[in-house]
Amino acid sequence: MQLEGKVLHSLRRRLMTEDPVRVALDPEVPTIMMMLCLYEIINKCDERWVVHLHGARDLIRTRRRLLTDARRNSTSNSSNNDLLNFSERFFAYQDVIGRTACGEVPIFGEDYWDASDATADAWLGCSPELVSIICSITELSRQRRSRCSSSSSSSASPRYPSSSSSSRPSSSPSSSSISSSHDSTAANVTTTNDPDAFALEAAALENRLTAIHQLVPDARHDAALHRSAEAKRLAAIVYLYCALYGAAPATPLVAAHVRQVLRLVHDATTATTSTHTTASDGAVSSSTNAAGLTWPLFVAAVELDPLDDELWVDEHTGETVYGRPLVLRAFDRLAKGSISNVVRTRDVVSKVWAMREREMVVGGSGSPTAAVLARGSPGVVRDDGEGEGEGEERLAERNDWERCVAPLSVNMSLVG
Repeated sequence: MQLEGKVLHSLRRRLMTEDPVRVALDPEVPTIMMMLCLYEIINKCDERWVVHLHGARDLIRTRRRLLTDARRNSTSNSSNNDLLNFSERFFAYQDVIGRTACGEVPIFGEDYWDASDATADAWLGCSPELVSIICSITELSRQRRSRCSSSSSSSASPRYPSSSSSSRPSSSPSSSSISSSHDSTAANVTTTNDPDAFALEAAALENRLTAIHQLVPDARHDAALHRSAEAKRLAAIVYLYCALYGAAPATPLVAAHVRQVLRLVHDATTATTSTHTTASDGAVSSSTNAAGLTWPLFVAAVELDPLDDELWVDEHTGETVYGRPLVLRAFDRLAKGSISNVVRTRDVVSKVWAMREREMVVGGSGSPTAAVLARGSPGVVRDDGEGEGEGEERLAERNDWERCVAPLSVNMSLVG
């Protein structure tokens, strides 16, 4: 902690006293900010790591503007560029994945990610194309929530589409990798105020998730990356249905995809266990591990159906595998080799479980929550009955993810 304080003090002194151009072009500065951000994530995972995220965005914007104006005078070499590119990707990915839980305004823009790059990245644990889709889902969900709160007469989220009729939209990366979130929001006001346009956008994102084929360069020898990429794709489908269509844990599609995600997590954690045992016996350790599974594990865990915790029957022991014990064991495995704050993630999941249990006990009087849990309704439940208060109506406009997950997940980091 003392070293972290000294580094932070030194960085502040540089930012206040040195030439801003020199600081912005120094590749060490974003690297230092990345390490400080990681420290805050592992330490308490509170609002302090997000402060570094904001600072990094401003620094990156300044640096890119300077390089655009005087690219020929840039003295950065290829190794520095690689380091800077990794730092930028670190901050942008933290922003995207963290916002899926809480739905806050983006710090980095959607156009940072190359929506045409389907090659799985070892650090991301998936392809930039999938990250781009996840980012678009989060932004569309945020705009839907803004539309519902700004107009009491606005319609609820669309029901499940009866068929996938929208073709996959073509996308290309913007020339500017980082954009203002306010500009993005303003450009989509008309779209999100139109329920039909919103439904088309949601269906297009669903089609992209269904059609995406993530390429693993060495799939035969990199089972971990292949497993992580598929787990994140399946988790993204769960997230889309919950955030855009108002699905709940009891929704059949959600339940089926949660089982698939947890099966991949189970395979990864058991493979990791076998690897460690083999290594302790003196054999060569395998590269298979459970890295990159924090986010899909979180999504599956918070959408577990409390009334149906049986996942499958173990083919070796013949015993039933239950969801909650599997999730807790997986968190224990991840805590040994993840850079994320597993303690806080597990705490949020436990609170979501407790909230769902309370709702089953007290929600039997026809509340929106009880209706969602009981029917697994795909749409956002609305209470238009006479005599009900405005506060309850606003509650009814929120879907399951916005009520049970987002309020508990502010400033969470789910990368790891």
